[in-house]
Formats: sequence, C-alpha cells, structure tokens
Amino acid sequence: MRKKTKLMVICLFFILCLFSFSFAQQEQITITTYYPSPYGSYREMRAQRMAIGDDYIKGDQYCWSPETCITTIDANADLVVQGNVGIGTSNPNHRLHILSSLLTPANNDRTIGIEQGVASGPVANNSPGIEFLNPGATTPLGGIMLCGWTGAWTSQSSPNDVVVSSWMGNLLLASGIVSGIPQTRVFIRGSDGYVGIGTTGPGQLLTVQGEIATDAGNVKGLYVRGNGGSTSCPIYFNDEFGYPQKSIYQEGYYMKIRGHNNEGVWILGSNASSAPSVNYKFNGTNNGSTCYNASNSANWNTTSDERIKENVKDLGNALDKIKQLRPVTFDYTEEYAEHRSWKSYDKEGNFLGWNGRKNNNIGWIAQGYKNVFPNDVSISEEIVGNTTYKDFHTLQPDSVVPYLVKAVQELSAKNDALEARLLALENAQ
Repeated sequence: MRKKTKLMVICLFFILCLFSFSFAQQEQITITTYYPSPYGSYREMRAQRMAIGDDYIKGDQYCWSPETCITTIDANADLVVQGNVGIGTSNPNHRLHILSSLLTPANNDRTIGIEQGVASGPVANNSPGIEFLNPGATTPLGGIMLCGWTGAWTSQSSPNDVVVSSWMGNLLLASGIVSGIPQTRVFIRGSDGYVGIGTTGPGQLLTVQGEIATDAGNVKGLYVRGNGGSTSCPIYFNDEFGYPQKSIYQEGYYMKIRGHNNEGVWILGSNASSAPSVNYKFNGTNNGSTCYNASNSANWNTTSDERIKENVKDLGNALDKIKQLRPVTFDYTEEYAEHRSWKSYDKEGNFLGWNGRKNNNIGWIAQGYKNVFPNDVSISEEIVGNTTYKDFHTLQPDSVVPYLVKAVQELSAKNDALEARLLALENAQ
C-alpha cells in the first residue's frame, strides 16, 4: 500500500511539472513536410501572424514585441515579408508585383482595391489610401487618399474626393522618357500652389510654356470672368524685362486691348498659305497715337456711293460755321493722364514722367464744338480716376472737313468776285 501511494505521488508531481513548464514557455511549432517531398500542399492554413524570409526563420534573432531579441517585430504586424511578393506571378521583380490579368477576367480586372471600412458612425471619417514615408518616419511625405465618408482630408476636400498630395515638397506629373529620365509635364509647387505646364518654374498661379488649344465644340475656349462691372482678370503679355505692359481685359462694360506706349496694337489677317499681313495698326508713341488702315494710311474709308444716298443738298453758310469754331492747344489733367496710363518708366520700373500725350495737344473743346456741330458730339458716362462724369463729352470731327472745303469754296467765290470787280474798275480808268 505504501509503495502504491509513493508511485501515485511521483506521477502526480511529474504531471504538475509538465503543466508548469507548458505555461511558463511560449509554444513554438515547426512543421516539416516530407510528402509530397520536399514541399507540402495545404488546403487551408491559418496563423495568428507570420514572418517570411531567410532571416525571419531565425527565431532567436527576430521576435514579436514585447519579447526581447536582436530585432523586434512590431506587435501590430500580422505579416512581414523579407523579399519580393508576387500576386498572380511566380517571378516577382518588385517588392510587390501584381500580374492581374493572369488570375482575373479582363472585364473585371481592378488589380488593387482599397475599401473604406466604415460608412457611418464615429470613425467614418477615416481616409483609406497609400502614404509615402522616409525610412523610420511616421509623418508621410505625401500620398493618394480617399477622403472619409463624413470628414475631409485636406482644407478644400470633401467626402469621397480622391486626393493626390505631396506634403513636404512639390507635386509632379511626368510622362515620356528622355535619356532615361522621365519628363515633367505638370508641376505644382508646394510652397505656393503655383502650377506650371511645360515648365518647373511657374511665375504666376498658372504658367504655360508652349501653345494652348481649345476644342471647337460647345466649349467657351479661354473664359475670363470679371466681377460685375469691375475690371476682369487681365491676360498679360510681358516684355523682355517681365513687365506686364500689354494685356487684354474688361473694365466696366468696355473690352480693352492695351499695348505699349511705343509699339501700340496691330490687328493682322492671313490665310492658311500666307504670312499674316497688317490690316490695322494702332501705333502708340511718346508723341501721340495714330491709327492706320490696311493701306498704311491714317484715313479710313467710309460708305459714300451716291446710289445709297438721297436728299442730297449743297452745304451753305459754311464760312459762318467755321468762324464759330475755336481751335485750341491744351494739356490733359494728371487725373486723366493717370487714367489713360500715359506714363514712362525705366527698365527698373521707376516712373520717369508723363509721355507726350499729356501736354501740348491741339484740338477742340467738345462743349463748344457741340454748339456748332451738335451731331458730332456724343454724351456718355465715364469714370476718370475717382470721379464719375454722367455727361462725359466725346466728339468725332467728321463735319469739319466738308465745311472747311465749302468755306474755301465760298472764300474762293468771293475772291473771284472781288478780282472781277477790281479788274472792271481798272479797265474803266
């Protein structure tokens, strides 16, 4: 009886030692399959986490946190792979190589799908995507993100937007390779958001190096929107020093084309097989401005065919009309000269003074001219600087030339009559 009791105590002690050892040590299992030799085939395999690679099989050197060894694997990592991973290919030559068409029907070949895990609730503003980081860094350099269902990922984004971002630098879109280097086609500078197309040095919000073409369909082409009756965003053409001295813009309800003081504006015409020719030249100089037609003449043709005219009568009392006119010399006010941008600058942009258009002009005063030729004067609203003129006078001196010609004819007739009378008096003596 005493021997049986001793034997039972020894067995119980041995069993307790086995249980204590199993609880104290983490279980490790190594599976070696020899059939079919030397590799195995499994219908299912499940693991809590897995490390794959020639180095990772060294359990004494690589272990999961919080264990201590030479290299610790993050406890949140369920799968770590040392080499290349192939999906749909047995010859991966990238860290992740996906050959989708091998395993997926062509009409449903999406390759990679990133799904937002929660569509509603307190964590619905998560932003699934791809982030790019430097080694060991936690702050991404940029990425491709889907904005969360109820939250925004950037200052201007909304839910369900896809955002391509470069947080620490510039954003480039490249296509084509020259000398082994991908060529940048679109450049977005990270510091100010300036966009360059065909250039990596944009000087404005949008800088395009090269030609721009718009489709001839139902598009508006280049659309520049103004703010009500104020000045619209101009289209500037810089000179060799970078000054925006030439532009096209809307001011008030007027469309304006602005040329440099020295060159002015030319309007050209051409066909597909010929070089452009000058149809109209609005020359600007420091001594005034002149408009030339296609014949390089300051005189413009007007309709004058007798077959389209009726009630034709000769002018009368032309000399009396001309005698009422008041030709004057005058200077424009500085406010108006400022309004017309009649200024001269040096290459550094320093103001040198008013150009020749402001002073020493010859012409008429519209208010007085209106008393003689009222049909030649128009009245409209004009804003000059900070002053609004409801009855701003402008004139076209079309009537002066016909009346001058008639006045000369009247003077010539009087002169002829006087000469005839003088000759009669001399013959009577």
